[in-house]
This record gives sequence, structure tokens and C-alpha cells, in this order.
Amino acid sequence: GVCFDIFIRHPLVALPSLRRSGASRQGRFYSRCVFDPLDHDMRPHELYYGADYLADIIEKRNNFMVNILRKPTAGPLPNYPLLRLFIMGINEYRDFDYWPPRGGETRHFYLNAAGGLTSVPDPVEYIFHYTYDPNNPVPTWGGNHLGYLPCGQREQSRFDSRQDIIFFRTEQLETPLNLVGDFKITLYVSSDAKCTDFTAKLMDEYPDGRSYNICDSIQRVHFSDRNSGEIKELKFSIGLSGIVILREHRLKLAISSSNYPAYENNLNNGES
Repeated sequence: GVCFDIFIRHPLVALPSLRRSGASRQGRFYSRCVFDPLDHDMRPHELYYGADYLADIIEKRNNFMVNILRKPTAGPLPNYPLLRLFIMGINEYRDFDYWPPRGGETRHFYLNAAGGLTSVPDPVEYIFHYTYDPNNPVPTWGGNHLGYLPCGQREQSRFDSRQDIIFFRTEQLETPLNLVGDFKITLYVSSDAKCTDFTAKLMDEYPDGRSYNICDSIQRVHFSDRNSGEIKELKFSIGLSGIVILREHRLKLAISSSNYPAYENNLNNGES
């Protein structure tokens, strides 16, 4: 698999179930996952991941296929880890025996009124507003897509001046932040339209202001009546990934309502 493939979630989520209750012995004992920092078409895009970013991955994949076809009752990759995941930021592979990885801790970050991402909830409640225009959606730039869209990790600061995106950032990190797993978000949202999409994009912001996407997602919310002021709790996964946010970098989050043409722009009429 590849980290910026549209299908990244399926093998990672299926792996524990396949190992536990696969229909065949081969499925239960011989399944392996390897994820490198590429898109669906095996391209790295804008960031340099080091000379060994492919390591022996292609050779191992080929060996796996040859061995499983020629010797289906023998382990195709003896002594190979269950899951090998490329960790962006430090540009190295790490081995895991389960997904999500065992032994870690869940980290929580909270949005605050000053546009910060903090480890402690803000005691002050604050409402952020922005106006979404279906005729001027946020363009797709990077992410988990097929090759006809601009996918992979791409520099995102071109969107910093848009008025239909709200940004949140941590302070510059004093020590590296290790993040591996399923990135989830909870928002409390309202709209003056019958139906609105909400997007979340997580990024690694460099000391010079450049930002590179880690993962992103979108959810649609239907409201009972226009202009009712109804507030809904919205929970969804932003994506699966592994990255170390380096010292003096920031973790950055963007909230908006479009990502076009990866997702059709919502006309806010409850029908589109």
C-alpha cells in the first residue's frame, strides 16, 4: 500500500480482522502490509523522503507474490513484520505487530479562541464564522486521491489567505511529536443552509511558513431548518497516517466546507 492512496484505510482496517478470522490459514498467518510515502501511481511528489524511501519494498512485494503462488502452504516472507509503515518527518520505516499500534497513548488537541491547538481545553467558548461560496470552492491540492487529481504531500500555504478557511496551530514544538494512527476530530457546527459539508485537513507547518498536508476528510451535515441556529456534534476520521512533527514545526489544522474537485461542491440546497 501507499500512504497517499485513496484505498489506504481498507487494508489497515482489514488487517486485524483478516489475521483473526480470515477464511484460510494463509490469510490468517501470511498477510502483510507495507506502506510507503507515495500516491496510487507510486509517485513521491513535492517532498524528498530520502534515498531509501523505497528500501527493498518492491523486491519484497515481488517475492511475496512469487512465493505465495509457487508455495501457497509456506510463509511467503519469513520473519517479515506484520506491518511496515513509512513515518514521514523522520523518513524511516517502523515495524508494528498490530493496527492501530499497541502501547501508545491517545493525544487530544483542543481548538481555542486564539486559533491555537492546545493540550488543555479553552475555558472560554467561542464561535468561529466563515462564508462558503459554492462558486468558489477550495481547490483540491494534495491528499489521498487517484492520479488524475493533484495528490500526495503538497505545499499548502497558498490557501492561508482564503477567508473561507479557519486555521488552528500548536505553538512551535520544543520536542518532536510522534503521531501514528487514526486521526479523529469532533466539531460543533451550525449553518444557515439546509445542508453543508465540513472539511478538516491536518498539516505539518515548517518554521519558514510552508505547510504540507498529512491527511484530510469531509463530512456532510443536514440541518432540520434553515437559519434555525441548530448546533450539531460532528465526529469523523481525518485519515490514517504516521508522522513525526519535528522540533520548531507546528501541527496545523484547517477547517472549511469544500475540497473540489475531489468532492463535488455542495450547493447547500439539500439536494446536491
